[in-house]
Amino acid sequence: MAVPVYLGMVLAVVPLLCIIASRLNAQPRDTREPVFIQPRVPFIGHAIGLFWHGGVYYTKLSANTALPIYTMPLMSSKFYVVNSLPLITSVSKASKRLSFTPFIKMVAERLSGLKEPSLGKFDESSGSKGIALDTVHSIKTAIQGKAGSAELDNAVLVQITSLLDNLSKQQGKPVNLLPWTRRTITLASSGAVYGPLNPLEDIETENALWIFQSNMGVLISNVGPKLLKRTAIRAREKVVSKYLSYYLAKGQDQGSSLARARHDVPARYGLNEEEIARLEVPFNFAILNNTVATVFWMLCHVYSQPDVLAELRREVQKALIPKAGSGDTKELLISVADLKTKCPGLLSAFHETLRVYSLRPNVRHVIEDTMLDNRYFLEKDSMVQLPTRSIHQDVSLWGTGAKTLNLKRFLDSPDGGNLSKSTAAFGSFGVAPHICPGRHFAATLIIAFMAQMILRFDIIPQARSGWRIPIQNLKAMNSVPGPRKGMEVKIVEREGCKGNWEYVLGEEGLKFALASG
Repeated sequence: MAVPVYLGMVLAVVPLLCIIASRLNAQPRDTREPVFIQPRVPFIGHAIGLFWHGGVYYTKLSANTALPIYTMPLMSSKFYVVNSLPLITSVSKASKRLSFTPFIKMVAERLSGLKEPSLGKFDESSGSKGIALDTVHSIKTAIQGKAGSAELDNAVLVQITSLLDNLSKQQGKPVNLLPWTRRTITLASSGAVYGPLNPLEDIETENALWIFQSNMGVLISNVGPKLLKRTAIRAREKVVSKYLSYYLAKGQDQGSSLARARHDVPARYGLNEEEIARLEVPFNFAILNNTVATVFWMLCHVYSQPDVLAELRREVQKALIPKAGSGDTKELLISVADLKTKCPGLLSAFHETLRVYSLRPNVRHVIEDTMLDNRYFLEKDSMVQLPTRSIHQDVSLWGTGAKTLNLKRFLDSPDGGNLSKSTAAFGSFGVAPHICPGRHFAATLIIAFMAQMILRFDIIPQARSGWRIPIQNLKAMNSVPGPRKGMEVKIVEREGCKGNWEYVLGEEGLKFALASG
């Protein structure tokens, strides 16, 4: 009899405690705080919503409230969710009080498994910026300067051509488009960054990295089933081991300036090779996950629309540099400078894919009590959430078709639609001043890859129904979630497209005109 009695007490008391906790957490400290949006299930309701819906939960909640900013009590924390473009601009201006930097340390701790005292070296101290800020600065120097940018761009263009040459030799076999895209883009990106000793050349290490990334939500949130945590940690340790071997072999000395910067900054702070290898695991999340997903969605939407594909082929043809030769020995040179200046349709398709599929969690930590836009009180140690999809679906910014994909949206033409000219309205690469430093490298990789793909190959879906765009995995943690599952296709080289393909980078320092700047 005792067990049923105790169980009855628990069932009676726990909901009551949840309601009390919810009421306590729901009390604004200041009357100027944004409106509190209470969950239907007291205390834990918003947590359940985020677990069930993923990042799109913010979009659903924002659509129901239609408020420029509101407070979302999340367990014992508070999130201020911003849905107004003017308020996002205000958040950008208050970057010293609303900062992204604390999250770098949190990611290092929860995703890499880094421990104290090394973890404490991420913080600013007298005479030191800390690993977090120094690493961000070193990455910008390595990939945004003319020399570093040209080095990485040239390296990735060589990787792309080599991979597509191999595809030409193996064409015609059915493949699942998702793992094929994942493997191809992983090798192109990581090969350019890490050089000849690239740790992700090993397929088992790459697979372990994707297992880690698909289960890392339980690590970053610090809640969830122990089984999923163990799965993520086992996969992470396998990748760490491979990167440790890379650093012990001085692989970064044969890699890019970015690979050396990623190693040398924490080394200057006294971290050992094993700890540096740990930090590299979540870094791969940044350089691979979103790039792979963006390429996958672009392939699906470009190839599933024959009229768009034909237009883009005509456009990219302008970037081909005429050379002598014929048959399989002819030289086919793609001018990357022309891709940047003469192919607005391809750039529009890139931007629109990101606009529609981005779920980027632009988050800020409230360092001190702050008045946002002189109207809204934000309490210290709360969080500010800037949900990308809410802004990307705002009809006042993007027109009545804001929720639908239109690959011509970013063109200055009748087909383009109502396009916001504000860089803050396009949040796929972050919100100022914390814009992704690798955005131009990612754009070069993706657009150059797409250019050669659409010129050289046809993609034929194997399902009888033809092209059916897969459903997006909205529970994924990355900024641009991929599909729940892939699809079977055949990739076939087009007639007359055999030859020696190559890219010519052109003018040093010339960049794509990205919507984020």
